[in-house]
Amino acid sequence: MSDLFLSISCLYILVAIGYAWKKYLSPDLNERDLSLLMMYFLSPGLVFWGFSAAPITYDIISIAFFYALIGGLALALLISLSLALKFGSRKRAILVMNNILLNTGNLGIPIGLAFLGTASLPYTTATNMVAVIISYTLGVYFYSRGTFSIKASLLNILKLPVLWMATLAIYLNLQSVVFPNAFLDFLEITGHLSIGFQLIILGVFLAAHLKPIKEATLLYITLGCKFLLIPVITLGVIKTFNLNGLVAQVLILQSLMPAAVNNLNLASLYHCRPEEVTPIVFWSSALGLIGIPIGLYLLI
Repeated sequence: MSDLFLSISCLYILVAIGYAWKKYLSPDLNERDLSLLMMYFLSPGLVFWGFSAAPITYDIISIAFFYALIGGLALALLISLSLALKFGSRKRAILVMNNILLNTGNLGIPIGLAFLGTASLPYTTATNMVAVIISYTLGVYFYSRGTFSIKASLLNILKLPVLWMATLAIYLNLQSVVFPNAFLDFLEITGHLSIGFQLIILGVFLAAHLKPIKEATLLYITLGCKFLLIPVITLGVIKTFNLNGLVAQVLILQSLMPAAVNNLNLASLYHCRPEEVTPIVFWSSALGLIGIPIGLYLLI
């Protein structure tokens, strides 16, 4: 467990760099500009790399389907919970998305490599690509709804390049298009840069928005769902469909991941209370430092 804990801890060095950058070196740094850079340039490169790195096989489609199924079940239950609690559109977006958009890339992929070995890479990459697509469709829609109309929220999805790049990459992959090695190297560099830069962005947001919480109800409910509801749904899907091996292990691993940094990007871009999203991402990440290793050893 010590090696896994060390692997997770090292990733948080990038968060500390982002925090120091904003707090001590560039107090006037606009975190929203970093989010725009991430969403319009780096994320499309990450998605294109993810869908081009390996052929799309039955196993990849299978784990992608089950991860999407878990997300769909969680979506239905969380929307029902938010309606029962009489949450407005912004609170609903924060509750739902911080439990569905998880850190499957920045943390899920490297932790999978450390805990499950290199054989897990195609599976963790596949679940991360599903998470990215959900992020730039449902995520954009829900975070937009706090400020925009339904029509404008749907148009916001089409304005971002990630979905178009994913569609292009999947089509080229299915057509067995072979890219030059130099271009593949460029995609890999862009992908790794995107993953690391997301953690730096988290540090910047923490420096800008992490303050004492006056009303913590939303925080407690979101974290409770994150660490209880999502793993239970995942285990239920695994038992129902009798899944095993790496498919089951990767699904469990990804269900334990904290809220994704992209929640901050979307909340900032669409003015959906980033100051309330920041502590949720922070505390889910901080608790995950201990909870992820324990969860993995108990459930896998």
